[in-house]
Amino acid sequence: MITGNDLQEMVNAYMECARWSSSDGDYDILDEFEFAEGEEIEAMKDCKAFVDNNISLVKEYMQSNTFEQLGHDLWLTRNEHGAGFWDRDLGGLGEELTVAAEWIGHKDVFVNDEKELEFL
Repeated sequence: MITGNDLQEMVNAYMECARWSSSDGDYDILDEFEFAEGEEIEAMKDCKAFVDNNISLVKEYMQSNTFEQLGHDLWLTRNEHGAGFWDRDLGGLGEELTVAAEWIGHKDVFVNDEKELEFL
């Protein structure tokens, strides 16, 4: 269902959204930092698991959205930001995707000692 290119598009958007929507105790804006080596693999695992575990919901979502939007909505929803799956006028589908995203839990981003971003 999801090709390598589709997954990469989703992961890129997920990580970009994580960067601009997050802050840590020392930095309010994380846009200026790059992710540490290995963090893309962490994001890829989360994105692929979400798709694999919610394949029918994702297929329905993809009828009117992109993999970029999927990655963006997954990050925002799992972290209970003010937008996400529930904010797309999807009705019951948005509610089901919200529950699925919240079920995988909250994830934070922080700046490590090398001034690189890591998922926590």
